[in-house]
Amino acid sequence: KLVDIWLVPVIASVLIPLAAYTGLRFGAKVSNRLAHIGSLLILLYPAQTFIVTTPHNLANVFLLTTIFLSLLSLSNKNLVFPALMIALASAATHPLSGLLALLFILIINNKNKFVSALFFFGMAISTTVLFGIYFFLQGKALPDLYNIIANKNSFLQLFATPYYVNLDKVSWPFELIYTYQWAIVLCIVVVALLGAWKKRAQVFWYLMAPGALLLNTFLTSTLVVVPELSSFEQIQYAERLLHITPFFLLPLFVLGYFSVCKLVKHRLGSIGMAGLFSGTAVCLTVSLYLTYPQLNPKVFFPGFNVTAADVAVSDWIHDTHPSKTPYVVL
Repeated sequence: KLVDIWLVPVIASVLIPLAAYTGLRFGAKVSNRLAHIGSLLILLYPAQTFIVTTPHNLANVFLLTTIFLSLLSLSNKNLVFPALMIALASAATHPLSGLLALLFILIINNKNKFVSALFFFGMAISTTVLFGIYFFLQGKALPDLYNIIANKNSFLQLFATPYYVNLDKVSWPFELIYTYQWAIVLCIVVVALLGAWKKRAQVFWYLMAPGALLLNTFLTSTLVVVPELSSFEQIQYAERLLHITPFFLLPLFVLGYFSVCKLVKHRLGSIGMAGLFSGTAVCLTVSLYLTYPQLNPKVFFPGFNVTAADVAVSDWIHDTHPSKTPYVVL
């Protein structure tokens, strides 16, 4: 039981900072002090899948570890081995994230641009192919291209306000917190572009990978239809892909943050740096809050894979079949 509870949180808290420091220090060639800071800046993106132990969450930990370790190959292609080993571990743990990790390593360490482009295309269709193999082995019909037209709104629903969010205005601290939830993604994109500016050729595939994942998310939410699953359960595969899409930009985001620090220090001096670091500290606190399930005037979020219907059924069982013995509703 302890392993089930703590495996992913412990591995994530040890492996990811170590990989971030190693990749930034010896791959991106930043100073020792900045590499330590960079390993902390990752937490600005709420790591919601790193708090619960599941095979997919463990594969996500390995995926992010792979991405940061892949920075080593920027300075020396012979240093690809650690990232490759972690990518293989990710693929063996869960193919949804693991196959993406493996394909990404093959892309950035391939000298043939055409072959890299093929692997990139593989990142875009990997989930569809996995489901196609599953349907074939089960003797079911393969995905029909007409599904894309019929289910086109499913992709847009991924960006809609979730059912557990109160649409009415509440007190301003909560409004700011949930503004941060979507604004941080835009911030990561913009700052990552700044971080990639001087190394555009070297980090090209880091910038392109999120595009492949967005296409993968689109195909998974529209083309793939699993009759045995409800629409809510099925869309969760696309939601998982959407959540890990910013992972590939995080190394560039960290480098971009360092560029912002230089600019602020040059223009505004120590006062500007104090303001930047104070704002970053507040954002880290907000991100930590968003990492865990929330219950407040704005949001009732009991956790992934739990819907309002699940909570209603649990309440009904509790009210109609009272028991003094503790029990779990599966």
